[in-house]
Amino acid sequence: MTRALNQVNESSLPQEKKCRRTSLCFYKRSLFLIEYKSPFGAVMADKRDLQTPPKKRSKSSRPSSDPKSSSPSLPPTPLSATPRRSTRRRASLHFPTPPPKKRKTPKSTAEKKQKQQVFYKKVVYDGGEFEVGDDVYVKRREDEDEVEVQVEEQCRVCFKSGKAVMIECDDCLCGFHLKCLKPPLKEVPPGDWVCGFCEARRLGKEVQLPTPPKGKKLVRTFREKLLSSDLWAARIESIWKELDGTYWCRVRWYVIPEETEAGRQPHNLRREIYRTNDSANIEMESILQHCFVMNPREYAKANEGDDVFLCEYEYDIHWYSFKRLAEIDGDKEDDDAESDEDWKRDKDSDSDTEEEVEFEEESTKNILAKPSRAHELAANSHKGRFYGLQKIGMKQIPKHVRCHKQTALERAKSTLLLASLPKSLPCRDKEMLEISAFIKGAISDDKCLGRCLYIHGVPGTGKTMSVLAVMRNLRSEVDAGSIRPYCFIEINGLKLASPENIYRVIYEALSGHRVGWKKALHLLNERFSNGKKFGKDDDKPCILLIDELDLLVTRNQSVLYNILDWPTKPNSKLVVIGIANTMDLPEKLLPRISSRMGIQRLCFGPYNYRQLQEIISSRLRGIDAFEKQAIEFASRKVAAISGDARRALEICRRAAEITDYRIKKLISTPKNASEGKALVGMAEVEAAIQEMFQAPHIQVMKTCSKLSKIYLTAMVYELYKTGMGETTFEKLAMTVYNLCTSNGEAFPGHDMLLKVGCKLGECRIILCESGAKHRLQKLQLNFPSICTEGKQGITLVGQLLVSVEQTKQAHAHMIVSGLTANTQLMAHLLCSLSLSSSPPFPYSLSLYHSIPSPTVFASNNMIRCFSHSPSPPHSLLLYSMLLRHAKPNNYTFTFLLQACSVASALPEGAQVHAHAITLGFADFVFVRNALIHLYSSCSSLECSARVFEDNVGSRDIVTWNSMLSAFVRHGQIDNARKVFDKMPKRDVVSWSSVISGYVQNGMLEQGLECFKEMRDKGVRLNEATLVSVLSASAQMGLLEHGRLVHSLAESFKFPLTVSLGTALIDMYAKCGCIEQSRHLFSTMPARDIWTWNVMICGLASHGLAKEALQHFERLTNEEGLRPANVTFIGVLGACSRAGLVSEGRHYFKIMTHKYGIQPVMEHYGCMVDLLGRAGFVDEAAEMIDKMTLPPDPVLWATLLCACRMHGSIELGEKIGNKLIQLDPTHDGHYVQLAGIYAKAKKWEDVVRVRRLMTAKHTNKAAGWSLIEAQGKVHKFVAGDREHERSQEIYKMLETIVTRIAEAGYSPNVSSVLHDIGEEEKENAIKEHSERLAMAFGMLVTGNGDCIRIVKNLRVCEDCHEVRKIISEVFGREIIVRDGSRFHHFKEGKCSCLDYW
Repeated sequence: MTRALNQVNESSLPQEKKCRRTSLCFYKRSLFLIEYKSPFGAVMADKRDLQTPPKKRSKSSRPSSDPKSSSPSLPPTPLSATPRRSTRRRASLHFPTPPPKKRKTPKSTAEKKQKQQVFYKKVVYDGGEFEVGDDVYVKRREDEDEVEVQVEEQCRVCFKSGKAVMIECDDCLCGFHLKCLKPPLKEVPPGDWVCGFCEARRLGKEVQLPTPPKGKKLVRTFREKLLSSDLWAARIESIWKELDGTYWCRVRWYVIPEETEAGRQPHNLRREIYRTNDSANIEMESILQHCFVMNPREYAKANEGDDVFLCEYEYDIHWYSFKRLAEIDGDKEDDDAESDEDWKRDKDSDSDTEEEVEFEEESTKNILAKPSRAHELAANSHKGRFYGLQKIGMKQIPKHVRCHKQTALERAKSTLLLASLPKSLPCRDKEMLEISAFIKGAISDDKCLGRCLYIHGVPGTGKTMSVLAVMRNLRSEVDAGSIRPYCFIEINGLKLASPENIYRVIYEALSGHRVGWKKALHLLNERFSNGKKFGKDDDKPCILLIDELDLLVTRNQSVLYNILDWPTKPNSKLVVIGIANTMDLPEKLLPRISSRMGIQRLCFGPYNYRQLQEIISSRLRGIDAFEKQAIEFASRKVAAISGDARRALEICRRAAEITDYRIKKLISTPKNASEGKALVGMAEVEAAIQEMFQAPHIQVMKTCSKLSKIYLTAMVYELYKTGMGETTFEKLAMTVYNLCTSNGEAFPGHDMLLKVGCKLGECRIILCESGAKHRLQKLQLNFPSICTEGKQGITLVGQLLVSVEQTKQAHAHMIVSGLTANTQLMAHLLCSLSLSSSPPFPYSLSLYHSIPSPTVFASNNMIRCFSHSPSPPHSLLLYSMLLRHAKPNNYTFTFLLQACSVASALPEGAQVHAHAITLGFADFVFVRNALIHLYSSCSSLECSARVFEDNVGSRDIVTWNSMLSAFVRHGQIDNARKVFDKMPKRDVVSWSSVISGYVQNGMLEQGLECFKEMRDKGVRLNEATLVSVLSASAQMGLLEHGRLVHSLAESFKFPLTVSLGTALIDMYAKCGCIEQSRHLFSTMPARDIWTWNVMICGLASHGLAKEALQHFERLTNEEGLRPANVTFIGVLGACSRAGLVSEGRHYFKIMTHKYGIQPVMEHYGCMVDLLGRAGFVDEAAEMIDKMTLPPDPVLWATLLCACRMHGSIELGEKIGNKLIQLDPTHDGHYVQLAGIYAKAKKWEDVVRVRRLMTAKHTNKAAGWSLIEAQGKVHKFVAGDREHERSQEIYKMLETIVTRIAEAGYSPNVSSVLHDIGEEEKENAIKEHSERLAMAFGMLVTGNGDCIRIVKNLRVCEDCHEVRKIISEVFGREIIVRDGSRFHHFKEGKCSCLDYW
C-alpha cells in the first residue's frame, strides 16, 4: 500500500500530544483526575475532552530530552523466512516483579483500601498519555535508558525533511521525496510502489545506496527497530499503581512474522505483525511511545504515518497456530449488518461512570475475557471453514428476520444439500442390520478378539452414513440399558496430515491429552497390548471407525498392521470398522496384515435407478416440487454412469435452483406448472445434467470476453505468486495493469474491472465478498481442484498423475494449500515427473531443492529425472550427496545405471557396479538387468554376457529380454535367436525384440515368419511389434500384409499414436497407396517431425513434388516445427524427380543459411541427381569438386548415370574408370560405363568393359520383380520359366505383345548392351521380369483391378513405354515401384511424365 508521508512540524503539537499520534483514530475520550502527583512523573489531569485530531498525519516522532537531527536509514535486510521457534521470552526484560501479598487477618476498611492496588483507565506519564487499549513500543533490554531515534522522517536520497510530499516504498519502507526519484513523480501512484533500489536488488544487481552528508549519520526509527527485533510492541490491558508508588501495566505482546514458527511468508506485508496470547507485567518506564496497530479496514484507510502496523491474526505461542482476530474480537465485516438491530450483539461498555475504579488482584487476570462473536455459519468461523475458502461467506440470517415464507422449491433446495443429514437412510436396511449385528456381537464379547469389519464399495453408496446411522440407533439402546456402554471414535483418513497421525487422534479421543504420534503409539501399545489404563473409559469397549482406510497404507504398511493387530490382543476391547472406496485393498496388503482383517467383509454395491429414486423421494417427502418422471430421469442417468447418490442429489438440487431462478427472474413461465405450482421438470433436470457432465466452468470461460480471460489469468498468476488461496481486487488490478502493459494492451480501468469481476462472480467462476464493489474485497477462484479433500488425497493423485501439466497443477494447489513442507507429497510429485517420457529438468530440479530433507525415495526419483535430462552423469553427483545423509537401496543403483546407459558412460557405470557389489545390491535382479543394459549400450557385449551367465538361478523374464535386446542391438541375430529359443518363458517383448532384429538386419521374410508364429501361439501384440512388421511390409511392398496388420491394430483397439501412425503412413506410401497415407496423415491426433518427414518423402517418391513442397511450408509456418536432415532429403528428392531446378537450389541454400543444417552426402546426392537429370552435368561435376566432404562412389555413380542419360561420353568415361578403380567389385559401375559405350555404339569398348568385369569376378545383379496375389508373394526374374503357371504366363505375354503392337508399339532396344541382332534384342526385352509379373497379374486379377509390382532395379525405357500402352489398351491401373520411385500408369500416361 502506497503511503504519502506529509511532514508536520513537531513544535506545533501540544506537549502532551507529542507521543500520541491521535490523527490515526477519530474519537473523543475523557481524562480522569486523581489529586495525586507521582514522584515518577505520572500526573493526573482534570477531566476534559480531547480535541478531534487532524486528518493528515506524518511519520510519528518521539520527543526526546535532547533531540538530535538524525538521518533516516534503510531498514535492515529482512530476516530469513526459515521457520524457527520464537526466542522472545518476557523474562528477558528483568523487570522487578512486585512482591506477592501475604495473607493477613482482616482489618478495617480504611486500612485495607490504603494497601490495595489502584487501577486507572488513563494516565499521563513522562509527557505522554497512555490508556488501556493503546499500542506502545517497549524497550527490549533494561539497559536501554537512552534510545537514539530520528525525530523526523528524512528522504533516503537527499537526507532532508520538510513539508514536501514523501512516498514510502512497500519493500524497504523508506521514504523518498517525489522530486528526488528518477524519474521524478508528480503525484502519488495508486497501488503498491517499490523504489528503484529494491527493484534492482530483486533483479540480483549490486545496489549502491546514497550515503548521508558529512556530519550526519543514519539513525533507525522505532519502526525499523521493531521490525529488526530490537524493540517490542505491546497492547496495554491494564494500568495500576503499586503500594510503593511505582506505575505498572499489564501488556499483551505482538510478534513479527520472523519470530513465529512459520517464519515470514511471501504473503506477509512488511508492516504486518501478530498479536499473541502471551501477557506480562512491566513497569511504565519501559514504554517508549505509542504505535498504532490496526485491523485491515483501518489499515486500508491509514495513508500516512510511520508507526502504523497491520494485525489480522493472533498467534498461539504454545501450539504455533494462527486465528483471525475477527473470530476472537467479533469484528464486523458488513457495514450494513451493523445497523440492523437483529444483528446487534452485547458490547463491552468502555464508558466510565466513576473517577476511580478499584479491582482485586484476582480479577485482573480475566479483565479482557470476552465471549466469541463469530457468527455460526460465517466462512471465517470454525464451523464455516472448508477447504481454504476462508474469510469469504455470508452471515446466517435468523429465521425471524426472513421477510417471506419459504416456497416449495426453496425447501427442496435446502433438503437436497449434501451437507444436510437425511431423517432416514433408505435402501441399506440389509447392510445396516449386518453392521448392527457385528457391533453388538463384538461389544458383548469381553475379549473382543480379532473383531474387524471391512466395508468396501464405490463412492457415494452410503457406507459411512449407514455406519453412523447404526451408531445413533445403538446409542439409544445404550441409554435404554439394552446393551453395554461403549466408546466411539470416528476418523477420516483424508483429514490426517499423515497416516501416522491416526495414533495421536486415537489417543487424544481416549485420554483427552495431545501428544506426538510416536509417544501416542507407545501409549496405545501399552493400552491395547498390556492393558494399561490411562482414561476413565478404559473399561468400555472402544469402536474405532476409520473412513478412507486405503489412505493409511504406507510403504511398510506398519500403520495398518498396528491398528488391525490391536483387536487380536487379549482384553484390548477394541473393534475396528474400516471403510474404503477400493474393492481390492486386502489383495494389496501383506499377508500378515490382510489376515488380521478377518473374514467380516461387507460390500456396498452401486445404487440402481429405483434406489436412487427412493433416496431422492425420501428427502423430498412432503415437498411438492418435482415431477415424478424428472426424478426418475435423473436417477436413471446417474445409475447408468456411477450409481453415486451424491451426484443424483446434486443434479436434483441444481434443477430446483434453475427452476427457482427462472421463476423469480421472470425469464419464462414453466410449461409444467399445474394449479399455480411450479414443478421441476425434465428440461431443468437435463440442464443440470449438462452442467455436471460437461464442465460448466470451462464452457463459461470459453465463451467469456477477452477482458474476462485477462482477469482470470491475472488472478491465477497472483494466487500462484503469493501462495495464498485468495487475493484482493487492488492487487489483482495491479497485475492486470502489468499484463496489459507488457503485451501492448490498453488498461481498461478499475471501474471496468469491477464490472468484469461482478459478472464472473455471477457465473460462480470466482467467489467474492457480498455486496459492495470496493477495491479491497477479497477474491477466490471457484472451480474444482486437482487436489482432493486432504493431504493424503493429494498423495494418491500425485502417484496417478500422467502428464507434466497435471503435476504442475497439483504443485500449484499444494502451494496454495500450504502443503509444500510435506516431504512425502513433494516426493510423490517428483515421482510423477520421473515417470514422464520427457520431464522438464529445471522444474524437477527446483522441486527437489524445495524439499527440506529429501528422502531416499525423493533422491531416487531425481536420479531418474537426471537420466532423461541433457546431463545424465550429474546423477552421480546427486548420488554422492545422498550418501551423506541416507543409505541407498536397490532402486538407487537401477536408476544410476540407467543414467550411465543413456550417457554411454562405461567407466562411471563400472564404478557404480563396483559400489553395488560393495553394498550388497549387485545380486538384485533389477540391478542385474540394468547392468546388462548398461554394458550392451556401451558396446561391451562380453560384459553383458558375463553378467547374464552369473547366478543363473536369479534370472527373470526381463533378464532374458535384456540379453536378447543386447544381441539384436549389435546385429548378432543368430545369437539372439539362440537366446530366444532357450527362454523358459516368452512374453510380447521377447517376440517383438526378435522380430525387430530380423527386420533391422534386412531378413524381412524371416521377420514375417516369426510374426506369423507369434500369432499362431496366441501372444497378444503390442505397438512395437506392429511397427516392426509394418516396416517389413513397407520394404517388401506387401500391401495386403500391411493392411492385415492395420486391421489387427484396429481390432485390438490400439490408439493411433505418433509411432504407429507414422509406420502406417510409411507402409501405405511405399506400397503405392498414397491416398491412404494422406487420409491417415490428416486424421492423426498428433504428429511429430518424423511423421512430416515420412509424408514428404512419400509424396516425393510418387512424383507429387508440389504437394511435398506445400507440406514443407506447412511444417515450418503453420506447425512451427524445425525441419531435420531427413526433411530436406525428401524435399530435394521431390525437386529431383520433378525437375524443379530453381526450387531445389533455393531449398539447398536455406537449409544451410536459415536452418543451420550442414549438408551431408545424401543432400549432395539429391542435388547432383537433380542437376544431372536436368542436363546441368557440368554444374553437377563442379558441385562435387567443391564439396567439403570427400565424395563417395554412390555420388560419382549418380553423375555417371547423368552422363549416360545425356550422352556425355568423355566425362562419363572418366568417371566410370575412376569408379572401377574405387570399387572394382561393384557391378553397377561396369554396367553404367558399358551403357554409355553402347549408346554411342562403341561395341568394342562394351566388350572390353564386359571382359574386365569377368576378369574381376563381378556379375551383374539379377533384376527381379515381386507381385502379391492370392495371399502369396510371387517373384520373377528375366526369362523365368520355373513358376507353376509358366505356360499361362507366356501365353498371356504373347496376347499382350499382340495387343500393344496393334496399338502402335515399337520396341526400344537401346537398353540392350550386347552387340546382337535387332530381333534377338527384342526377344531379350520381351522377357524382362516386370513383364512376366505383369502377365501374371493380368491372369490372377479381375478386369479393372489395379496391378502392383515391386522391382529392385530402375525400370528400362522400353518397359516403361509398354506399361503406358497396356494401361490404355487393357483399361488397367498399374503401379510399379522401382529402385528409384513410383510409377502410376493410367489411361496411357505415367505420373512421372516420362522424367525419371
